[in-house]
Amino acid sequence: MKIIPLFTWGLAASMLLACEKTNLDPAHPDNYSTGTVTEVGKPVGLAATKVIGPEGGSIISADGKFTLTVPAGALGQSTSLTVEPVENTCPNGIGTSYCIKPANTQFAKDVDMDYQHAEGDLNGADESQLMLARQQPDHSWAMVRKGQLTKPSRKISTKIKRTGTVSMVTKYMLESTKKELIPSEEAQLQFRAVSYWPEKSEEDPGELIVPLIVEIRLSKIQDFRVNNILFGNNYNGNIEFRGTGGDQPIFYYVAPAKLPAKEKREMIVSVKLTDNPKVTFTYKFKIVSGCTVTVDGKKFEDLDVRVWYQKNDMGAYYGVEINGLPAKAKLSQFKIGLLYEFDGPKTYLLKGGLEEVQNQTFFIGGPTSDGSGIYNTLYVDFDYGEHGKLIFDPATLHVQEYGGPGSISSGTVSCNLHLERQKENPIKFQAVFRAIAIGF
Repeated sequence: MKIIPLFTWGLAASMLLACEKTNLDPAHPDNYSTGTVTEVGKPVGLAATKVIGPEGGSIISADGKFTLTVPAGALGQSTSLTVEPVENTCPNGIGTSYCIKPANTQFAKDVDMDYQHAEGDLNGADESQLMLARQQPDHSWAMVRKGQLTKPSRKISTKIKRTGTVSMVTKYMLESTKKELIPSEEAQLQFRAVSYWPEKSEEDPGELIVPLIVEIRLSKIQDFRVNNILFGNNYNGNIEFRGTGGDQPIFYYVAPAKLPAKEKREMIVSVKLTDNPKVTFTYKFKIVSGCTVTVDGKKFEDLDVRVWYQKNDMGAYYGVEINGLPAKAKLSQFKIGLLYEFDGPKTYLLKGGLEEVQNQTFFIGGPTSDGSGIYNTLYVDFDYGEHGKLIFDPATLHVQEYGGPGSISSGTVSCNLHLERQKENPIKFQAVFRAIAIGF
């Protein structure tokens, strides 16, 4: 994988990944471009059904987000209408799509459609440019009406003249498949633009049919920022540009390597356009902890965890380090290291005596919260004489997931920890961890 240096950004931005020029005139079918074709969305909730007659009425989806208001005279006879939430497969689609049945029922008058979107549905979308899109019988999408967003109520309103599967669509969208990232995790970002955006006159009562075609336009991007810092930094995360298998550039947001303070967990990736630098599109990531620790039954969350891997002639090393433990956890840091014996995901039972410790087969423990000593899995048993015997309290390291350096590694730790090798009053330590493995 090739990383494009920042000084070549101007060259990368000049590249345009777009479809052929759209012909919007269906009277010339030889070169008429249909909208983007996608799969039909599967149901994602309960359907709501209501009989509405010539006098009009309304139907609300079972999830309460979608309302269809039929005016008097829109239907010539009583009709059983169904509204069903389905997967949104529409390019640049917003929120949930809805399938209105019976399919292709024509209304004599415009029917009002209101979509109450949830917080986060517009993450990365252009709120100022919204339209209603409908999936056609050939599974392509076409834009049919303008949509209007009321910000305080988060309601999008528009009108339809025919039933079918509908979705709200935005002109520009900055999108990722992830919203929450652990430290050092990366997420691919896409900036997509609708190739032709219709301007419809309010005086025209008819329904406008425009094929919905989405393209990736890097040439429209002026710059990327993370928390308003050009390309980001080590504290906020970075934007990286890469090329895979050819000239197609893609870009990623890479989260900071260390868990930020609680008040600094939200990272906003923003994009400014060359043709309208006053408009900024944003996508919000939240950095989350991948670790939970339980000490003597008390749970502690929001901790920084790191996983290391190294391989040499002697074998493979795998280590886990947990930082930021509060005073109530009794120790400020915890480490477990499996030296030269790591053999991939499985359960490792660490037990033995002084010989294994001297050979550095493993290490488990950490300093006390008040700095008064060290916790580890070793203790002295004086039942074996005046000087006692050094005993290794067994510990379990279960590596559930590991795919190499740079990949996510997860697992659990369970052990008893003794203060300054005292047999009495050990603490029971358990941890669940998930982190990006660092290779050396």
